[in-house]
Amino acid sequence: MIIIEWPSMLVDDIDLWVKAPDGKTVSFVKKEAGLMNLEKDDLGISNDFTIDEYGTRQYVYVNREVVTIRGVLAGQYQIAAHVYAMKPKPDGYNYNENPLMIKYKVIKVNPYREVVIGEKEYSLRGQQIPLANFWMDKDGKFVKYNTLDNNIITRKSPGSSGF
Repeated sequence: MIIIEWPSMLVDDIDLWVKAPDGKTVSFVKKEAGLMNLEKDDLGISNDFTIDEYGTRQYVYVNREVVTIRGVLAGQYQIAAHVYAMKPKPDGYNYNENPLMIKYKVIKVNPYREVVIGEKEYSLRGQQIPLANFWMDKDGKFVKYNTLDNNIITRKSPGSSGF
């Protein structure tokens, strides 16, 4: 699993992009690609609610996107985040965390082990943020990782001037 999280009370829309060794990429643009699946396209606090059986809106204050990999494909995986939108804060909103951070994890599920953990700062709409690159062998064993740049995001934010 690959997970990104950003401050839970923000309305910012951060997107997770993952590219597999076969060149297929999963993101909000294409939620299923090969063995990968984007579980939820989180839009910030704007879609962090459910409606209960009484019709009442219940908020779950978590900004998180998760990609699952359902099989083994040996080679390099690349992970990046894209700041799709930074929305104005609601009236009376008091959130002053600075700098703004995206936390990320790569988790080996069976057996459970967090193999990559990190965080990177974000500040601009349209920003592309390479997070990590990792390698798996043919048996699904985690081999290594690095945090070198990658350029896997193929879409710009609306109204952005580029990356």
